[in-house]
Amino acid sequence: IIAPDGEMRPLGLKGGLPGLLPKTHVEPVMLQLARGERLLMATDGFAPDSADMLDGMPKAIARVLRESPGLPIGELSQRLSATLLDLLGPYPADDWTFVLIERSDFNPANS
Repeated sequence: IIAPDGEMRPLGLKGGLPGLLPKTHVEPVMLQLARGERLLMATDGFAPDSADMLDGMPKAIARVLRESPGLPIGELSQRLSATLLDLLGPYPADDWTFVLIERSDFNPANS
């Protein structure tokens, strides 16, 4: 989770990596993002130096995320992609994918 001030904290998920073994169990987590928070979900190729996302994340990626609170989510996604391509090159040792979500106060019932 990326807080509005740029601080990051892990969710602390428990369980194996989905798809790694035939019978994988992952504990479900339910959360509600506070106003201004963003949720980043990424594959292990995003942080190639560690199984721990925050500890293994390249410094350039962490910097982009910490400096991102005021950026529109689309622009942040483009910056993350460009930074990963610069760091890992066009043929990385592992594939990477990320999903970035932010809370929206849009309520279709009120429109």
